[in-house]
Amino acid sequence: MRAAYKQNVKIMLPMISSVEEIQEAKRYIKSAKSQLIAEKVDFNPDVPLGIMVEVPAVALRPMDYLSEVSFGSIGTNDLIQYTLAVDRGNPTVAPLYDEFNPSVLQLIANVAKVAQSLNKEISICGEMGGKRLLIPFFVGLGFTELSMAAMQIPIAKRLIRYIKKSECEKLVETVLSKRTGKEVKEELEAFLERIRNEAIAHAVSQGKGTAEKKSTKEEEKPEAKEAKVEAEAEAEPETVKS
Repeated sequence: MRAAYKQNVKIMLPMISSVEEIQEAKRYIKSAKSQLIAEKVDFNPDVPLGIMVEVPAVALRPMDYLSEVSFGSIGTNDLIQYTLAVDRGNPTVAPLYDEFNPSVLQLIANVAKVAQSLNKEISICGEMGGKRLLIPFFVGLGFTELSMAAMQIPIAKRLIRYIKKSECEKLVETVLSKRTGKEVKEELEAFLERIRNEAIAHAVSQGKGTAEKKSTKEEEKPEAKEAKVEAEAEAEPETVKS
């Protein structure tokens, strides 16, 4: 809280798995405030408190948890691991780690819906945020903050600027109706392929239109030149040859 004095700082509680943990953290924060007041130290008493949603216990009952805090961030890496009981660092079971698993996506959708109903900030953290295939899905769910590597930002921005939210919302409905990760991935790939084809068709159409305009101008040039010559000839006085 001292660091948050006149600064944009928030407190995030990781690995929350019970409401009691949040309540206990609040008691510690309250105690710290009393101590800082007694010490007459400058601090921000209203630092926003949030949680990481990375344990299925929270994702299954997001209302209980998000109602206790100001914001939340979905830690997708750990949420996938704990939901699927897969340690991605263990080569024996790592192939079972699947970000397209319908159960994982359903949990994320549940959290997003509750956060919006409570008017709480919610974001995507972890590798899923930078996955090109999943970006339209997150847009459809209403997420406005995605965590990703710096090199992924230009691609993500270009994609988000092109897709329509209404189409992404329909995509969410379709994706959540799938039963396997394979079906989900195929649906997301088909969506992006359609978007890509539309973008190419639009670019070709724009290019064709530009070419036609250029061609028309080039066709007009000889006529314009001829007209100019004729006009100059009419304007010039007759010359008597000796």
